[in-house]
Amino acid sequence: MLLFFLFSIAFFVNVLGQYGGNELVEPDVIELNGNYTTITVKKCVWNIENVVNFTTRCYCYQWKGVEKCTVPGPTLVFTNGTDGYINMSNGLVGSNAISIPDIVESMISHDPDVTNLHTHGLHVDPSVDDIIDILINPGTSKTYPFQIPHDHYPGLHWYHAHWHGSVSLQVHGGLFGAISVNTQHNASLDPAFAEITSRVVILHAVHFNSKVRTDGSCNCSDYADWFDYHSVNISAIFRLTTICDQWCDMICAQRNQSEQEPIQNFSSAVGSDAIFTQTTQIDSQIFYNSKSTFLVNSQYQPTITIDKNQWLRLRILNADSQGSYLLQFNNKSICEYH
Repeated sequence: MLLFFLFSIAFFVNVLGQYGGNELVEPDVIELNGNYTTITVKKCVWNIENVVNFTTRCYCYQWKGVEKCTVPGPTLVFTNGTDGYINMSNGLVGSNAISIPDIVESMISHDPDVTNLHTHGLHVDPSVDDIIDILINPGTSKTYPFQIPHDHYPGLHWYHAHWHGSVSLQVHGGLFGAISVNTQHNASLDPAFAEITSRVVILHAVHFNSKVRTDGSCNCSDYADWFDYHSVNISAIFRLTTICDQWCDMICAQRNQSEQEPIQNFSSAVGSDAIFTQTTQIDSQIFYNSKSTFLVNSQYQPTITIDKNQWLRLRILNADSQGSYLLQFNNKSICEYH
């Protein structure tokens, strides 16, 4: 039995179930119940369905004695009433954070290789992951202590990089992951519900540029400033920004010091363009200028198989930095949904 999701931003794009039929692969799970783990931001090559090799930034971690670098990052599991410690290390090569007046900070892209950690959904001291004052320069690290209250509700949440100036580049490029808060012995859950198999489903997208150099790098020398380009219609048009939009809008001197320039190399295999949406105009206010692909756990239209007469709980996270998703299930006569 197959489930299908549809993506909507004034139109629909199938994101689950109609492409190659590969079974959904969930992110690795790291238990943080009183434990300490290190996650390192590094340069990596993200392979998307053997169609695109994308040089970007990934979360790297130890998994069964071997370092893995993945998009999304690992799912971090907390249990209420316990502590967890995340040592976030910056393994990128580039410039440190620069000082920019507050009045223009949100308008200028900068610090492509400075990062930090931000969480959504955790009822913890907000100073723990303060995105304004906490930064992690290249070659440095920061330990985040999370004390999960004993009465914290269970649920699915998420984490991502959020240093002002490079949020779009880093989250769009893959620096995000899920957080799961469990209760002690599933005490707050109905026993029948607690036994239901669950799957973590992370929705996200990547918007590549159709026009790049022959080596796949962004052609910033032939690139209009993003804000100048949008100034006429910025209030009327929502334009999905691409990886090169976000990279080329960075301060030039910092781009030159970085070793993590985004590179996108596309396969020439027959049918490789099937995973891309190349619509140039959706309606009068929403535009694409890119080769866009909508993903689930970094896969293109994967399949979820459900045993007959069994329940499956889908734990769905929108990690897209630019779009909202409208979910729709097909074959309603076959499956029962709640």
